[in-house]
Amino acid sequence: MGGREITIPLPTALPEELLVESVNQEGGALVRLIVPERFGGIIKHFSLGEGDSIVGAKWSNGKLVLELN
Repeated sequence: MGGREITIPLPTALPEELLVESVNQEGGALVRLIVPERFGGIIKHFSLGEGDSIVGAKWSNGKLVLELN
């Protein structure tokens, strides 16, 4: 995590089908990433700190970059 961004390397050839879901809960937001692949998919999840939320996202050189507030 650097500054107000989180960079996540993801092994996918289909970044346009990547799903990012965020749900606010006590203590911060829960983020779930669903990465489709040819033979199934990958699901990752992590929590953000209290008061943090995702305000933007971009795909750059095989990495998902999430911008935080």
